[in-house]
Amino acid sequence: MILACMFPLICFGILTVYWAFYWYCRGNQNIVTKWIMSIVIVIFMTLPAITTITFTIYNCIDIFQNGDTYLAVDMSLQCWTGSHDYYSKHYGAPIIAIWILFMPLLALFVLYRNRNQLSNETIMARLGFLYTGLNHNAYYWEILLHFRKVAMICINVFLTTFKPLYRALIGFMLMIIYIEVLQKV
Repeated sequence: MILACMFPLICFGILTVYWAFYWYCRGNQNIVTKWIMSIVIVIFMTLPAITTITFTIYNCIDIFQNGDTYLAVDMSLQCWTGSHDYYSKHYGAPIIAIWILFMPLLALFVLYRNRNQLSNETIMARLGFLYTGLNHNAYYWEILLHFRKVAMICINVFLTTFKPLYRALIGFMLMIIYIEVLQKV
């Protein structure tokens, strides 16, 4: 889990070194724009994997029906004791807060702040990955899709004991609710 969440940070470092070297060799003035565009793409491409890996640390199952829960991916680890308690509180919670909630909300804030300038060449180059091809009034759509992905990942991770048909039905019902809510907005 820690390594998976460090991967984007490692990518950030590699991208920073790459664009700095590119700037040093070519002296291009659009390096900051290219760097920001690269960071946005890395963040939104890695978020589903980070979400899945992070949520698995909270997927606990009561296998013996005695009140003791065990981690679904490693039944030898009892939940909320020892190392599981430590990792879930010190790594899992901050990763959920920063990667799964804060990063998309930060992107939404930046898009909202620049909503009247989405046709601007610099804004489009930096953030266009999030709204290109959409109506400019729907600039927030990629963020909504992210949270829909989070809901689907939650269904897939936390409802592993359910039959696939039931998980699909729950996902379908959530999609209908999601569409109904969006139509009212």
